[in-house]
Amino acid sequence: MNHKINLAGIGILVCLATTQVSAKPANNVVSKDVSCQFKSKFDDTIPADVSYIKLGAQPFKKFIVDPDYFSSRIEDCQLHGGRYYVLSVSQSHPARTLAQSLIEVTQFDLTGKKLSQKFYNKAWTCELKQGFIAKNQRLLIDTQCAEKSNFDEYGDMIDPQQNKSYQIEVK
Repeated sequence: MNHKINLAGIGILVCLATTQVSAKPANNVVSKDVSCQFKSKFDDTIPADVSYIKLGAQPFKKFIVDPDYFSSRIEDCQLHGGRYYVLSVSQSHPARTLAQSLIEVTQFDLTGKKLSQKFYNKAWTCELKQGFIAKNQRLLIDTQCAEKSNFDEYGDMIDPQQNKSYQIEVK
């Protein structure tokens, strides 16, 4: 009878040890930082806003788009489908009359490696209405765009009614 009790006790210990071992990897996965953070600050030397990004547990680093425009500002960042998507708006030139706003999405893998960058302008210059929109497993951006012909020689918009709104799916 004592023999059976010892075997039962050993069975319970093996069961508890197995439960603890299998629980450890789950805790490591849950605690892994996959957040996406960004900040912008004004740089007097340019002068323009400079954005910094933090993907997961990595430290903040300067966000640079390609080509390097006069100013690029991060507007939103999301983890979607196992990739980081960074939504930014770049200004092509500091002079108001020549400036063009470009909307771009840059994709990074979970290690922070840049995978792609794509522009989403539907006209000469565009602005964001809001950040990313997650809808039905898709990632969308809301923009309002204007053609170059809708600006006078001073860079002022001639007719805001000519602007068009677009909701574009990020690919």
